[in-house]
Amino acid sequence: MAIVVQDVFDPTLFSLQECQFLIAHLGEPPFLALKQIHAVPLANPQRDRAGRVVGNPVEYPDGVIPAAVKPALDRVYALEEDRKHTGAEWVGIEAVKQAIQVYLDQQVKWERDKRRGAPRFPSMSTFDAHNKPHRGAPGSDSGKVSTYFDERGKRHSLLLNLYGVGGGAWVPEWAKTGKGTDAPDSTVTGLSLNETANRYECFCGHTEHFKPESRSSFNAAKARMGKHAMRAKDRVDEHRELYTLEFSSGTGN
Repeated sequence: MAIVVQDVFDPTLFSLQECQFLIAHLGEPPFLALKQIHAVPLANPQRDRAGRVVGNPVEYPDGVIPAAVKPALDRVYALEEDRKHTGAEWVGIEAVKQAIQVYLDQQVKWERDKRRGAPRFPSMSTFDAHNKPHRGAPGSDSGKVSTYFDERGKRHSLLLNLYGVGGGAWVPEWAKTGKGTDAPDSTVTGLSLNETANRYECFCGHTEHFKPESRSSFNAAKARMGKHAMRAKDRVDEHRELYTLEFSSGTGN
């Protein structure tokens, strides 16, 4: 799968060797950085029936694939050049390198803790009051690692917004004044997740419960809440707005 780097940098998309390479070369002109990748011709490359080489005729013994790291090199270099020439703000090269280093440090910790009986990727689980992990439970990473725990057990994202928190995104005019909520139609208070009571709560008082140890139960409860928002007979416009905010494609969690 091709790696695309736009507004968010995700260090987990790269191998550990590629992470080390990016720490060493981010900010350099990409064509120069890519020249530092060690490529070795394959002794027996794959060939078609006519004897022509099929695919890439080289391998990368250092574990750094040019096609994997090039999007990150390109994006960071472009952002930095834009900053130099136009003053456009972004988090900066060192912030990206730090995000990569945090991921590398966590990888070392996860491997060490695994030998002591911990889950290989702790963030893929949630932990109950007895510190027992529940893989795939509500609140855990789903599909891929994207967070880590600090020493106090607080979950942090491994992803880095290249424009800073909320940066680079469109902001409506009424939100730019800093005078509070002047937004039209701003009556909906939204959908709340009550982790203590194991339920979703609608602004109208309707609730949907789930089993804390089951992601399928968690997802089912949210789906039922979506149906409630679409079918509610009271405060119809506000429920429809809630549905748009929380459940429409590309807008929900």
